Amino acid sequence: MAGATSLEATAPATVPPPPQQQTLRKQVLRGSLQTLVFYGFTQALRLGSNLVLTRILFPEAFGTMALCWVVLEGIELFSDVGIRPAIVQSKLGHDRAFLNTAWTIQIARGLAIWLITLGLGPLLAWIYPEHPDTAYLMPIVGIASILAGFYSTKIYTAMKELRPSRALAVQLTGQVSMVAVMLFLAWQFQSIWAVAAGSLVNPLVQLIVSHTMLPGPRDRVSFDRDHARALFRYGRWVFVSTLFTFLARQADRLLFAKYMSGARFGVYNIALVGLAMCVEVVSHVVEWVAFPAYARKLAAGESVQQIYARITTFLQIGAGAAVAGLICGAPALIDTLYDDRYLEAGSMLRMLGFAAWFTVLEACCSSLAKALATNHWMAAGHATKFFGLLIAIPTGYHFGGLQGALIGVAIADVARYAVAATGLARHGYHVVRRDLQATLVLAIAVTIGLTVDANLDPTLPAPVRLLASVGAAVGPFVLRLLWALHVLRRQRA
Repeated sequence: MAGATSLEATAPATVPPPPQQQTLRKQVLRGSLQTLVFYGFTQALRLGSNLVLTRILFPEAFGTMALCWVVLEGIELFSDVGIRPAIVQSKLGHDRAFLNTAWTIQIARGLAIWLITLGLGPLLAWIYPEHPDTAYLMPIVGIASILAGFYSTKIYTAMKELRPSRALAVQLTGQVSMVAVMLFLAWQFQSIWAVAAGSLVNPLVQLIVSHTMLPGPRDRVSFDRDHARALFRYGRWVFVSTLFTFLARQADRLLFAKYMSGARFGVYNIALVGLAMCVEVVSHVVEWVAFPAYARKLAAGESVQQIYARITTFLQIGAGAAVAGLICGAPALIDTLYDDRYLEAGSMLRMLGFAAWFTVLEACCSSLAKALATNHWMAAGHATKFFGLLIAIPTGYHFGGLQGALIGVAIADVARYAVAATGLARHGYHVVRRDLQATLVLAIAVTIGLTVDANLDPTLPAPVRLLASVGAAVGPFVLRLLWALHVLRRQRA
């Protein structure tokens, strides 16, 4: 023991990590920053275009288009065989025969999805008589699946290499092009068809750019049975998981579309736009950065405990600040950005913010579950939320109206997170204690923000109330960030 003490005394104060660890750390930091910047800009662009469209079109149009996109997303998820995560997770992720087989399957899937939309349009209009235009809009919107089927696999290899800026640039180019065309068509024709036609610009541009601008060999139509079996073997639980992902993610819209009038359902979808600004950035960071980083560590036979703890800590700090600000400032935010027709979206968004926090916690769990190839736990979590929504929304609506139904949405998200955390615990990754600490910070921040908001003069301009309530809610997370950085410096030393 004395010898050990002597060695410790003469050791240098800091020991640099191995070069490979330094490289991975830098890639994670760079990838996270790039993803935050790109998706932050994308969400701002989405919000800006949404604000313009709400002044050109009626609320009913947003409800009808949301219904079409929900159904299209459902078909895509029902047919998902996990091509993207399989390429990222597999050691064959750079093999040309493997990638060509994946691309060929992707093309066939896109064509099949469009054929399904041809028959679903009239059925959708029959189920939802307040949205008759869905009969003709669905086949048009479905063309996006054909175009997406031809996306280059170079997008997925860039993700595997933790170089998300290339793939994100493709998506951003598509988004900017789509918004420009959509706004021009809406201004010219003031019709829901302008939104439908403009939405096809995004996948068309991504298709072209992914093949022409990203480096690497071109994809070719080819089919290898062994590689196809490997893809389907990995994707069988991905299919089940994405099936319930859609049901869990969109069951609220499908149910609320029956409970609400067309105009009120359109307002609800405006609230979901605000929610997406908070949640989607986090989900893309864990998908584009955290998941590939965990997969690389596991492929090298290393533990991911430390990197998972670090990534999750900082993700939860950033996401917690956004969620707390959203909960406390939602009414003032809607009042600032939209006209009086959409004011109810503020109270809706505040309630949805509580569900958003558990969506963030579950996303952190799912990124690791995917890297561990334990997709059955993800499937179980999404199935739990779906069946929870089927019970909680009608029950909540019966006893408490819309507010009760939104509480039901939050309860279903808590149940999904509980299943995801249990799955990780079964594999030796215990996350509940850390997540409870983060939730406690959120509760303190929301309490402070809501107290400030309740005591503000209601005659103050909405932007002033927004800044005051959000600023108060974000304060505890600033302190939490400073403490996390202090702990990180101590660990490195």
